[in-house]
Amino acid sequence: MTPKQISLVQESWKKVKPIAPQAAEIFYNTLFEMDPSVKPLFKGDIVEQGVKLMTMLDTAVSLLNSPDKLIPAVQKLGAGHVNYGVTPAHYDTVGAALLKTLEIGLGDAFTAPVKKAWTAVYTVLAKTMIEAAEHASSAQPNQSKGKNTAMSQDNKSTTTAIDNALAARLKGALDQSATPFIMIDRDFFINYVNQATLDLLKKNEATFAIKWPGFTADPDKVIGINIDGFHEKPEHQRKLLDDPGNLPYTTDISIEHLTFELNVSAINDSDGNYIGNSLEWQDVTEARASANSAVRLQGALDQSGTASMMIDRDFLITYANPATFKILTEHEKTFAEVFPGFKADPEAVLGTCIDVFHKDPAHQRKLLDDVNNLPYVTD
Repeated sequence: MTPKQISLVQESWKKVKPIAPQAAEIFYNTLFEMDPSVKPLFKGDIVEQGVKLMTMLDTAVSLLNSPDKLIPAVQKLGAGHVNYGVTPAHYDTVGAALLKTLEIGLGDAFTAPVKKAWTAVYTVLAKTMIEAAEHASSAQPNQSKGKNTAMSQDNKSTTTAIDNALAARLKGALDQSATPFIMIDRDFFINYVNQATLDLLKKNEATFAIKWPGFTADPDKVIGINIDGFHEKPEHQRKLLDDPGNLPYTTDISIEHLTFELNVSAINDSDGNYIGNSLEWQDVTEARASANSAVRLQGALDQSGTASMMIDRDFLITYANPATFKILTEHEKTFAEVFPGFKADPEAVLGTCIDVFHKDPAHQRKLLDDVNNLPYVTD
């Protein structure tokens, strides 16, 4: 886990803490739905257990920047789980339930970088607890050396099988994901692309070929290619990706007339070694064009000499340009005589319901309720 990932986890956790009781309930409901067999492991009051869970997570999150304090605490927790019958396989389900809980609790704030950050943190914590549990199991008295060795080997085999199964599930999820996804190794060679990426490449193949002559969206040609070939100054990207502390990293790039949003993250193996990068990307040409058009429109209105105002469907004033406030300021005293307390102050005007400016608001509301009455001109 990188410093940026730690920061993302800590910032997102601040949004979860206020709903801790609800989050705990969501977590256990999700966990038991995913794997009903784990329910007997929780013998006490589930509400009290939820309080303990939230307290433990709060402590872990706060200590992410102090591994010397966090790791021993997590190791102790993992060793204690042996007595409750917790197996390595359970950590996989718990991780999935935790991510689902965060997704529900955070809503739109549960972005792809936040999800990856929590995944990275949980992976480190789960691995630490599993190893501590294995050590505790091998150290238990009244067991022969051979039995301890067999148990250790069984645990390692189980952990390996779980890792392989999880990897298979993750690949399956990525293969079917609608989000274009690419992976590269530390030598910057592409070693994975999902179908959504191939579809996006195929859709824009002609445009990419203009930028990179000879480009083809053939998966056999894409897999194994070095990304240096896509950059004018490869040393810039290499320097950025050499330090996982720079990640996750989000930016927009332009390829001819198209604009793509990129989100680059680090990939670590089960031992925490930095082994490559993942790239999520999408065509945002239309979205950026719309945003730019909106910015240009507002800029034109801001600089216009014609007074302009906007209201929403609740009849609240959402925008007034400088020309409007110039008129309001020049005639503030007159407006105040008709509308006592009126001030030509943007903070007072914006958010005001236009009903207060009409003797019979129902008349204006009826007029504006039907778009067929518009445009409408009057004095």
